[in-house]
Amino acid sequence: MVDIAPRPAKQGPGHDITHGLSPSDRRSMIPETGLREYWYPGIPANKVGKKPVLVKMLGSDVTFWHGKEHVVAMDNSCPHRGAMMYKSDCWWPGTISCPYHGWTFNETGDVVAVLGEGPDSKIHGKVTAKMYPTVTLKGVVFVWMGEGEPAPIEEDVPPELFDDRAVVFHSNVVWPPNWRPAMENIYDSHVQYVHRDSFQLMAFPIFQSGHSRDRPQLINGRALNMKTYQMQARVAFPQATYKAGDERPYQEHYPLADVLWPRRKNRLLWTWAFKWLMKRARRHPLITDDPEWHGGHHLPSMFRANYGTHMYTRWNVPVDEKYSRMFYFHTTKPGSWVGRFYEWVHFHLWHDWSMNYNFSGQDGRQMIYQYYDRPEKLSATDVQTIEWRKMVLERGRGLVKPELSNLSEAEVFAEELVQEMQAEMPASG
Repeated sequence: MVDIAPRPAKQGPGHDITHGLSPSDRRSMIPETGLREYWYPGIPANKVGKKPVLVKMLGSDVTFWHGKEHVVAMDNSCPHRGAMMYKSDCWWPGTISCPYHGWTFNETGDVVAVLGEGPDSKIHGKVTAKMYPTVTLKGVVFVWMGEGEPAPIEEDVPPELFDDRAVVFHSNVVWPPNWRPAMENIYDSHVQYVHRDSFQLMAFPIFQSGHSRDRPQLINGRALNMKTYQMQARVAFPQATYKAGDERPYQEHYPLADVLWPRRKNRLLWTWAFKWLMKRARRHPLITDDPEWHGGHHLPSMFRANYGTHMYTRWNVPVDEKYSRMFYFHTTKPGSWVGRFYEWVHFHLWHDWSMNYNFSGQDGRQMIYQYYDRPEKLSATDVQTIEWRKMVLERGRGLVKPELSNLSEAEVFAEELVQEMQAEMPASG
């Protein structure tokens, strides 16, 4: 059975990517079903039992089953007459038998028996099923979804998944939005507003992002860091440690609307009690010292953040034009079995829910109703999104590089705001 959650009844008006978009709008150039020439997390290895399992990813139906020594993946369509291979039986180790005519394939996709015809069948050596290369790391089966020769997996998978010292927990959930808006839900001004009442931020004052963002740095053609937000502070919410006397007041006045935000200061009465959490986070060493993997966007479709106590990775695996599967990786490096036990309890009883469902669930609920096919007006805080789109199209493996010399109207608007903010900075000190 395909692991797709029911789509909510209330939806935006379709997914036509050309509706109202200018020819230079980068959104219409990014493939709806993702970048194929990459490794992706496919399924937790313990979810593959005696029967094959079907997972839809990047628009393809992929069947996972147990080979002799590891989990293998193949196209769900039998090359004979298109029967669904996930309904097959694995009668013998390292084989899978089509449920329709009994064509039996080995781990490399070769036909080793045709049970409906007999041992003298002439099909042997003439037909091969489509197979996807797989590697299992930290309990997750990674799949090469491309048509070409697999790239080195170390280019696409975070280094801690190869580290014997690292403890990596994982979970996954399906979101209704397409992978493109889901990937652009990173490092803009939404965090301070959308997540203000999440359990992750309830311990801290409501803070604001400011009116601009530093332009991210491209690293090795595969990653965009988050300079001020990530590299200097090394924790996810550097401004969350507000205290009296900070340069910006906690409660700010919006003169055109004549309102204050946050509306009240009562949150400050108890958030002081949680400041130790931020101090604890800053004392921890980095999970990795590789700048490419410190934090930010990374091809093909992941976002990483160093929280000090752990490394957070949200890997967005496109399902099809309408859905995305979020693989969450939570990495720590405890120094003893006691620390490992604590991390296991903490993740399964609290952190998985609070971060991956409560916090990230707030993102998913907003993007469900996003009009991604409409013209947009970007702000200076959207510079990370602009650079992400550019990196995908200019650096994405396997893509035909489009002409990107002409910025979209929205990008020009945002660039003008960035320049305006930069011009004001010296005057404001």
